Amino acid sequence: GGGRPARRSPPAPLGRRLRLVLMLATPRCLLLAWSALVCGFALALLGGLGAVRGQEQEEGVCDSATGSGVACGAAVGVQGTVDLSKLPEVEAPEAPDDFPRYREVPRQKGARVWSIAELALHKGVDKQRPLVLCMLGELFDVGNGAKFYAPGHGYSLFVGQDFSRGFADTALQLEPAEMSRIEDMPAEDFQGVVGWRSFYREHNTYRFVGYLRGRYFDADGEPTDELKRVEEMQEVYAAAEIFKTELKDRWRACNSRHSHDKPNFEIWCDDSYHRKGSVPVHLYAGETDSSGKQDGWCACIPIHERQAAVGEAKQGGNRWRLVDYPECMPSGGQRKQEQRCERPKGSKPP
Repeated sequence: GGGRPARRSPPAPLGRRLRLVLMLATPRCLLLAWSALVCGFALALLGGLGAVRGQEQEEGVCDSATGSGVACGAAVGVQGTVDLSKLPEVEAPEAPDDFPRYREVPRQKGARVWSIAELALHKGVDKQRPLVLCMLGELFDVGNGAKFYAPGHGYSLFVGQDFSRGFADTALQLEPAEMSRIEDMPAEDFQGVVGWRSFYREHNTYRFVGYLRGRYFDADGEPTDELKRVEEMQEVYAAAEIFKTELKDRWRACNSRHSHDKPNFEIWCDDSYHRKGSVPVHLYAGETDSSGKQDGWCACIPIHERQAAVGEAKQGGNRWRLVDYPECMPSGGQRKQEQRCERPKGSKPP
């Protein structure tokens, strides 16, 4: 009961056990056993190499073990590999802390088409590579703007990937792969992103270096159907802006006044600034965007022009329309020469 447990003899050494198996086995069994032993060693070796390669990728070691200049996509969080020898040549940095730069190329058919994995190597983590920003599929070397785009700075999200939507959509609720999509954005945000593209295109020191294969350009650098839709939408919105400017010149915007200690704000038309006899009306104009919204503002329109203006809007396909403010309407629904009214703060357009 309370005594020591009986000691067991230690297992026979591996060599002794193996000799015993060999003595007892038939030739067929010997062959099977030898095959199993070889397979076991091979699997163990492959498993060890896989663990080493996985560790290299996690640590950001992208060059292949053979030194062939192949970068691993897993190290930069994307699928695929990169042949480093096919990347463009770089210009040496002007100062020790600067990034090297790519030479500018013409923004036209024939420009280099980059893969997502290639772009991902240019986030600024490796200072031996230039900083490359993507805007709607167009790539720009922004190396001389490192104070904005280098890791840890305010615009670092926009390099090494197409994050175009983030220039207007600050909620950042979509997956990173969807942050390049803009055709579903409200008109104002959509135009804001396209405006940023113009900024990079026209910048004096940022350099166009190619196109990104993906949402907006195919493998040959040709625009995709989605990019064509974006360009068409921009043309429509740009024409709408011109039209709205013409309307604002024709009927000037209302005056308004807000006081923090009052629940209402005031809107009015002034004969010394607006056309004589004008009253406040909400004017909607322009194209309806993907969210169903249409731009609008308070405009001062002479009462005697109101009926003709409504007819003109209908003839123009309802590109614009006039809506009265309920708070500005006198009782009985009959308008009189009333140029000033108050609306509750936070009121939505009529």
